[in-house]
Amino acid sequence: MLSNHYGTESSVSRKQIIDDINFMKSEAGYDAPIESYKDGRKVYYRYSDPEFSILKTPLNPAELT
Repeated sequence: MLSNHYGTESSVSRKQIIDDINFMKSEAGYDAPIESYKDGRKVYYRYSDPEFSILKTPLNPAELT
């Protein structure tokens, strides 16, 4: 939980999470192979490629400056 890490209450909106996931899936983001699956009323997200990691993605020229 974020509050355990930061020591204060923090909230993230559902819309922000969806926007972040969509950005990660885009070419402008990490082109991440993210899939979703439902279990009852809950939706879970995971990488469809278990070998994928954003840490393996090289920096682009804009990120180097």
